[in-house]
Amino acid sequence: MLSAQINTRWSSSGHKLPEHLDELSGVALADPVTRAAYEYHVKEGSQYELCATFALDGRQNNEATLGASKWSHPAGRHCFLLDASVPADNPNIYFPD
Repeated sequence: MLSAQINTRWSSSGHKLPEHLDELSGVALADPVTRAAYEYHVKEGSQYELCATFALDGRQNNEATLGASKWSHPAGRHCFLLDASVPADNPNIYFPD
């Protein structure tokens, strides 16, 4: 959901990334289990990073069901380097309460 909102913001704001995640609405800004805030870092151009800490290694599950995925991650802290100019590909969308 975060990457989709960031991509939407990028497209609708004249190709500008949000400065902070709290500029987005209707998305979870923290892990639903640990309540730790997700990290967001603006990079160059349309690139940005989303970081989170994962309890489990998601690579095996993702590869078994989805093939190699940009959302595959090891256990522990991991950052995804993403590009807002590329349509979001979100196989496992979490909808906050």
